Amino acid sequence: MDIAKLIERQQAMLAEAGELVRKGGTPAALLARPLALHAVHADRIAARIAALEVEKKDVTARIDDEIMALKGELKGVEERIVLNRRNFAPAMKASDAAPVKPRAKKVK
Repeated sequence: MDIAKLIERQQAMLAEAGELVRKGGTPAALLARPLALHAVHADRIAARIAALEVEKKDVTARIDDEIMALKGELKGVEERIVLNRRNFAPAMKASDAAPVKPRAKKVK
């Protein structure tokens, strides 16, 4: 069966179903079923949205906490850098500023 025949058959079935609905020969329970299925689907989507919003809040809070911790750590490192520069400045000026050679590894 080719696609044109399938489309014709579908159109005929839709026309027949439309006639049945208009004549009132279809039970109300059968007509209400698609609406109920859509309502269930809408409820599932709403529940997923709510779950994602909660997850988003949790992730955002975790990231904010991590950022605050890293900012505190960064502040401490920056303070140590300032202190080290202040403490090492006299010694660095006194030396010839010759580069320090790395130590050779001892072979056992």
